[in-house]
Amino acid sequence: MNQQENGQFRVYPTAADVPRYQRAWVWGLAALGILICGILAGGLLGATLTPSATGPYAGSVAMHPTATQLRARIEQLEQALRGDPCDPVNLRMLQPGTEYWR
Repeated sequence: MNQQENGQFRVYPTAADVPRYQRAWVWGLAALGILICGILAGGLLGATLTPSATGPYAGSVAMHPTATQLRARIEQLEQALRGDPCDPVNLRMLQPGTEYWR
């Protein structure tokens, strides 16, 4: 086959005919693209997996509740579940992000 030429590009009949520097550029750009995607994915995942200041314990001094606080919270939830689940107070108590979750 003959090489087809244009003013801007050349079509090679087989991959072996492509000059070595052009193949290196293609592999280099592909590696750079993968690296950039990895950095962006790591940044996005890192931002979602770290504790934020807007979580349920954002206003508290300690990020982790004590065992006593957890027991009290479990008792409140059990009481809400024993009662009428459609009661507005119980609904607020069962929804994350409300004042009952702090």
